[in-house]
Amino acid sequence: MASPPTPPGHPVLGNTVQYLRDPAGFHAEHVDRLGDVVRVDLAGRSFHYVTHPEDVKRILVDDRDDFRKASAVRETSGSFGSEGLFFTEGEQWRRQRTLSQPAFYRERVEEYASFAVEGARSLAEDWVDGQRVRLDEESKALTLAVLARTLFGVDVDEDPETARVVRETADAINERLDATSLVTFLPNWVPTPQDRRFRSQLDTFEATVADLVAARRADPDPPPDLLTFFVRARDDGDLTARELADQLVTFLFAGHETTSLALTYTCYLLADHPEVQARVHEELTASVDGEPTVDEFPALAYTSAVIEESLRLFPPVYMVLREPTREVRLRGYALNPGDTLVLPQRIVQRDPRWWDAPDEFRPERWLGDEDPHGHEYAYFPFGGGPRHCIGMRFARLELTAALATLCRRVRFEDPPGELPLSFAVTLQPGTDVELTVRER
Repeated sequence: MASPPTPPGHPVLGNTVQYLRDPAGFHAEHVDRLGDVVRVDLAGRSFHYVTHPEDVKRILVDDRDDFRKASAVRETSGSFGSEGLFFTEGEQWRRQRTLSQPAFYRERVEEYASFAVEGARSLAEDWVDGQRVRLDEESKALTLAVLARTLFGVDVDEDPETARVVRETADAINERLDATSLVTFLPNWVPTPQDRRFRSQLDTFEATVADLVAARRADPDPPPDLLTFFVRARDDGDLTARELADQLVTFLFAGHETTSLALTYTCYLLADHPEVQARVHEELTASVDGEPTVDEFPALAYTSAVIEESLRLFPPVYMVLREPTREVRLRGYALNPGDTLVLPQRIVQRDPRWWDAPDEFRPERWLGDEDPHGHEYAYFPFGGGPRHCIGMRFARLELTAALATLCRRVRFEDPPGELPLSFAVTLQPGTDVELTVRER
């Protein structure tokens, strides 16, 4: 059985130099030239890129029991969240997912919308007409405040120290898992200054989490949020102390980091496409009376389309990693247990086989009665199958609430030129995202 094709590279370094020089260009080129299953060799590791939607569906849905989370993720992430929902498998994962699910039921998630509206309103009220703002930093502050309040009962204005620790931990995780850094591919036992900073920051983060748990245990009438669910599960013996800490680490990092990136990219795209932004403003004027509410969201079809199109072009989680648990065949190639499979949203979601004008920002493609792509799994910004992102509904609602609130008040202008990207654990802007805000 043939092995997947590999781009030409160095006899020792493989494709490392080409990749580090231009990750985005390297991905696009090797997929375009070599096909839907391609092996690349980076810093002594092999990664198999799988880019046909039918294979993505097979791995995430149809034959999901033949695949698991890639061990390469755990190996490069150190001790971060190792017993949390993102990394666990089998019965442990099912138990944790079941425990977490009630916090994300529709009726509960819809209650969170007012917090996103309130946070976005407060943010916009601090801006002045003509001000140049760092949307990436402002979005991080907003989404952290919303997540901390809705899922963990923390008001970051009253507890700025917790907010600081979470922000610094997110920065440390992104630095440690920067896919454009050779250090990321080194084994965990190799001591580096970057790794020492990472581990020190995780210790600080876990101490903060312990304080949150202790405060919740002392609350005689705790709110029914995610923190309460987890604390009760720990007290009932359904979670170990390690699992409890890692669940909170996982949700605090992933929940605010990915949504802040999505909001940043969406505002950037609006600033770069004033005709799209004008249509969003028209829809909000016609459909929203006062502050946006959940009841009004169904009428915001074009605003929702803008968000979906932003997630297509700039998926904050830009790849899903799996590995086979037995020998499997994809596109006629043999893949062995332990091989790292990369399912790259950013490549699949810009593939011209499934998308018309794939690199253009066209929100209207989402307004028809049919899906705008040629295959169900040509679009999977939140993953897919049973392990799709548990916070998907929460993220979409928060994005809609925040974007509608901001766009009712301001117009975004003067974006930076072509936006460079940094391939860390999430898809980061490679430069500050500064926009001018104008009062409407």
